[in-house]
Amino acid sequence: FPCGPPVWPMLAMVEKSGRSSRLPLYYQDGQLGDQREAHASAHIQASTPQGDPEAVLKAFEYFHDHHRPLLHVGSEKGQHLDAAICARSPMRVLEVGSYIGYSAIRMARLLCKGAQLYSVEENVENARLAEENVAHAGLSHVVVVLRGTVVDLRCFLEKLAPFDFILLDHKKMLYLEELQRLEKWGIVQPGTVIAADNIGGCNRGGCNRIRCGCGYATYVRTSEQYQTCNFWGTRDGIEISHFRQSLGNGRSLDPMRHSKSKPHLQCLLELGLPLIAGPGIRVVRSGMSEPIENESIAAMQGISTSCDPDNRKAKPPLTTHGEKHGCASADTASSRTTSKPAAPVVLPENEVAVAASAEAFGDLLASMVASSLEEVPRREEVEAVPGAFLVRGAFSASEGALMGKAVRLAHGGSAPRVASELRRDSQHHRAVHIPQSALAALAERLRPLMPMTAGPKCTAKLEAPGREISTFLRCYRYLQGDSSRPHFDRSFVECEHTPNVMSSFSAYSLLLYVNDDFEGGETSFFQPDAAIPVSNKGLTPQCQRCDLIVAASVEPRAGDVLVFPHGLHPGCYPSPLHEGSLVTSGEKLLVRTDLVF
Repeated sequence: FPCGPPVWPMLAMVEKSGRSSRLPLYYQDGQLGDQREAHASAHIQASTPQGDPEAVLKAFEYFHDHHRPLLHVGSEKGQHLDAAICARSPMRVLEVGSYIGYSAIRMARLLCKGAQLYSVEENVENARLAEENVAHAGLSHVVVVLRGTVVDLRCFLEKLAPFDFILLDHKKMLYLEELQRLEKWGIVQPGTVIAADNIGGCNRGGCNRIRCGCGYATYVRTSEQYQTCNFWGTRDGIEISHFRQSLGNGRSLDPMRHSKSKPHLQCLLELGLPLIAGPGIRVVRSGMSEPIENESIAAMQGISTSCDPDNRKAKPPLTTHGEKHGCASADTASSRTTSKPAAPVVLPENEVAVAASAEAFGDLLASMVASSLEEVPRREEVEAVPGAFLVRGAFSASEGALMGKAVRLAHGGSAPRVASELRRDSQHHRAVHIPQSALAALAERLRPLMPMTAGPKCTAKLEAPGREISTFLRCYRYLQGDSSRPHFDRSFVECEHTPNVMSSFSAYSLLLYVNDDFEGGETSFFQPDAAIPVSNKGLTPQCQRCDLIVAASVEPRAGDVLVFPHGLHPGCYPSPLHEGSLVTSGEKLLVRTDLVF
């Protein structure tokens, strides 16, 4: 390569705060201005075998060290990023700033089977190179490169929300604005982990260094919504933050900790990340695990790779597959010794369980095609809730049993939940995606009873036969003592053809009642009250449950489908405030999906 020694490009002079400052050229167009991105991609694809992401990463590093510097997270900070990915085990990842694909490849090679990474890149040429490098690494089935900005792609990203893991690696001066935007849109939610590259560790108020990111750092380090830690590289650091909402315990968070003073995974544990693997374990795409071979990674994490029994005793205990789901044996639990009580476990989604559930749904819906109901399903209106109705007898008892099997599989089987496990409302359900064709039989049964337009004054028509039911199924499993708090369901919007131009949307929720051998668990609707304030997202009322008046209560009956309006689209029925009332005994199973117009 005729590139010469590593150099940084000429800087453009711009006026800021009444004085000249220097903005790198890549802040203007996303590239360094000398075609090094194209040269690097050519080098990577020519010097590495197809389908080997580790070789691709090494080729990135070689070009960076021996030819021209690249704008990538690098191997040193990349090890911290690896550990955070393995700790969170995300199923849906958002990267803002693809550059030419280094970070996408680095993260995607560690994702579990069924996970998806969406990488947003504004520069069209960078996006093309990123796609080529991702394909060369054999990860095109995992990584989707999106052209544009987060603002351009808002509709698409909101449909995918929430994300388990987000990497910010674009314009540092936009980090804070971007994070607050993602919070407002619901893309960042409790449990989301955010990694931000090139955070310089500066804590000075008035610092104007462009690459510092101290505004972002100050925000996550002082907000009660985040627990955060900065891991230092050569010239700057990577900030890893866990969004947990308000801690509610009145204690202030440590503003920053460096990996040089604490073992890496110890810091991750203190961030409250739901670790699925202990030190020395690396998660690979198959969902299995294998030991870390690189001793430098182990040293960075504060563990020993020696086979000496004494050193092994010093290692933190590994989290087994059973422990991951709160099924640790008594022997395993009693063998642990810690200086302080273990933090409550918050379980991540299990991609293996979700895949098994999707297969079970395929078997169920295939049986619907081959069978017929003894009685024709009938529609029954729900009084006091405009637009809501029940479809009685939508599926048979045998079909309900198969559906129940699929729901339990999505939740990892029927193992009991341990007392130390904390459950967010979202953990009552697991999301399962199935092919559109698999819903054809159910759609054929329900379509004659469904509204043909989205609302009394909205003329949007019901989607074409076979496409009217969303393929995004939420499998709910409530045990004794579980409930869902009062809330409004939101509509999803599809911008299939043009960004920010709506092509379809959902206007009704469909609740498929799988069983009825439990007590409690009614779907309760509340009287509308404009005086009750709602959250910023408009999904939950800001009042006490006792302040709400029940307008109607639907008792679940196996084989029935409850249909009620949702969303805020003009001309549609108002979205009713509702809850899944307390299950007083037994196990309640249901599946929720949406009606699309």
